[in-house]
Amino acid sequence: MSNLQFNIKRWDAVLSKCGSKMPMIYIEPTIEFLELVKKNNNYINATINNTSSVYDTKTYNASVIESSFVPNFFDKTRLYILILNTDWVGYPGELGNVVLSDFF
Repeated sequence: MSNLQFNIKRWDAVLSKCGSKMPMIYIEPTIEFLELVKKNNNYINATINNTSSVYDTKTYNASVIESSFVPNFFDKTRLYILILNTDWVGYPGELGNVVLSDFF
């Protein structure tokens, strides 16, 4: 499957199991995205671009969560959440975009 590109709709931080903050990004899913996620058991590679921040041009392992785990938010937005396996360094200057590919 080829790489898939999405505009990032929102950034937030989440606490990991060991207590460190990790970045979360939100995207609007497509059928191709859902197929990629299913094929990779909810883990994918995510390359961040155009955020005017330290996140740019780096590829992160990401876990994918359907925001239905936050029912009111999902019902309103239908966005999916990607938790990037890296430390949170704050909100980027721009929302940017993300290129997704198979988890290796």
